[in-house]
Amino acid sequence: MLSKKGQVQSLDLFISATVFIILLVTLILVWDNFSKRLDNKIAYEDLSEKAIKITDILVETRGVPDKWENDADKVNVIGLVSNDRVLSSNKIEEFIDMEYDDVRELFNIEAYDFYFRIIDSNGALIQVHDNDVELGNKPSLSSKFVITIQRIVLNGGSEVVLEFTLWE
Repeated sequence: MLSKKGQVQSLDLFISATVFIILLVTLILVWDNFSKRLDNKIAYEDLSEKAIKITDILVETRGVPDKWENDADKVNVIGLVSNDRVLSSNKIEEFIDMEYDDVRELFNIEAYDFYFRIIDSNGALIQVHDNDVELGNKPSLSSKFVITIQRIVLNGGSEVVLEFTLWE
């Protein structure tokens, strides 16, 4: 008479292998999900850090060189103020006349898009020398990450909001 021990052992091996494969696939899927979430968090934090640094420079420094608005082709760092958080209309006018891609290069954000504007307390765009103060592209609904930083600054003695949106 033939023994059935070999058949039971191969059935046990098959069940064990199936459970192992299911656990392995589950582990791979969980790891992949975690990895994607971590990558997204890192990208979001990088975008946030860049937006904060850019607005800090815009509202706290005069730029480099100090009077870059006299020759915008030689600007190294864009600053929009005459004093800390007091806007200079000449610097703003030169800034909004700059080429979009040139500004992205100066801010070192070539991989991203941005939208810049200055609004009054009612949300309306302010004007400098009869020009609306805005530059860049507004984010679309399909944008992956959108970070908007707002800073309260003075323009002609009135408080206005400088708004810088960085998006991917």
